[in-house]
Amino acid sequence: MEEKVIELISNYQGIPKESITKQSDLVKDLGLSSYDVVDLSCEIEDKFHVEIPDTELTHLHTIEDLTNLLNK
Repeated sequence: MEEKVIELISNYQGIPKESITKQSDLVKDLGLSSYDVVDLSCEIEDKFHVEIPDTELTHLHTIEDLTNLLNK
């Protein structure tokens, strides 16, 4: 799941996959705005057929946080 998330964010932000790790911070390291996080969560919901509650969005800081949420 982690690789799929990294690939999705790589394509979304135009960042090489090799520069994204599970510890990469979505805002500080990858340059996502709060709008981008919401938009990306919608893409993830569509791609992986999951629902990410709005209350969880504030807890998503790293790739690992996002992957853990999707693995629940």
